[in-house]
Amino acid sequence: MKSKYLFLVVGILVALPSVAKSAVVGGASSSEFARIDLTLSLLAGGVVTDADASTFNNSASAPAPYSVSPSVASQSLSANVIATSPDTVSISSGAITSELNSDVDMLPGSRVASSQQVISNLNFALGEVPVAGLNDVISITADTMTVSSSVSGNFNALSSTGAMNVENLAISVGGAAIDLTGIVDANGDIAVNTLVPLVGTLAGVSLVLNEQSTTGNGIEELGLQTSAISLRIDAVAISDGVATVGDLSGITYVGRTNASLNASAVPEPSSLAILGIASLGGVIWKRRHRPVSTEF
Repeated sequence: MKSKYLFLVVGILVALPSVAKSAVVGGASSSEFARIDLTLSLLAGGVVTDADASTFNNSASAPAPYSVSPSVASQSLSANVIATSPDTVSISSGAITSELNSDVDMLPGSRVASSQQVISNLNFALGEVPVAGLNDVISITADTMTVSSSVSGNFNALSSTGAMNVENLAISVGGAAIDLTGIVDANGDIAVNTLVPLVGTLAGVSLVLNEQSTTGNGIEELGLQTSAISLRIDAVAISDGVATVGDLSGITYVGRTNASLNASAVPEPSSLAILGIASLGGVIWKRRHRPVSTEF
């Protein structure tokens, strides 16, 4: 009779779904004040000039929880693709503060990784890029610029949030101010992937604010990258002040943050319990059905 009950228990366990524990097993945060990556392809061929530089890079990673706040009083970065001309790109700021946080500890449950950067007194200039003989200049200034990336959740339920906020943002092209109505709201927030309309003769140049991109499937991993300013140049003719010498291409970022999480499910199938019950049943069966001795 007991063996019947044993088979009933095993049958119930077989019908039960597999149980799994999930946990966030890794996380990372990083920030970067600025990066310039430009290439000048000379019309005469041969030498190609590269300008690749970055500044104030910070990062932290889990599984151990972390909370760090690197800061600097001021920063500047510039790059020039023609030695006889002024800086092609010039970026400077006052104080910069970054916040990198994560509570990933390998235990079950939802976790978060985040990165925030606050930049004061930003001054960004794309200067001396003659197009059709005109000295067009893009200028971007802001009293304060805040950019952030955050990823949170657990296995099969990871999500991300990015944001950009500014105080007294001003953008001009060739000295002409761009109307930011509809770009910056009353609270200073800027929508995701906002393309700024550039007037004048800057064909081949695009400016995106609060540029965001994600990586991963949102199940096992998810990463978010948010850049406050993303300036792309695509084959823009550049002059040494006398004649066109080549085409300038590349990208410049200001105020970049990254956050990411990695999660895992650890299965605990009901078959393990079945094996345990079956083993116990085998012991009971042996005890109840011992062979009868034939010795006299």
